[in-house]
Amino acid sequence: MLPFLIPGGTLLEAMQIGGRIPPTLTNHRWWEALVMPHQVWMLLVLSILLLREMVLHQRSVLVKTAQL
Repeated sequence: MLPFLIPGGTLLEAMQIGGRIPPTLTNHRWWEALVMPHQVWMLLVLSILLLREMVLHQRSVLVKTAQL
């Protein structure tokens, strides 16, 4: 949940503009596709994890009710 507590995108952009992150890193597609939208990727991961847990919980409920 840390990516949502810190304004990471703004911080990374300020560091990029200020020259603290070398242009050799920031001039790549993976920088724009993976690093900058890191909060979106974290939302996707969290959504997948929550859906997985919902399915596992539903299965365990069905197994328990079938045993009764």
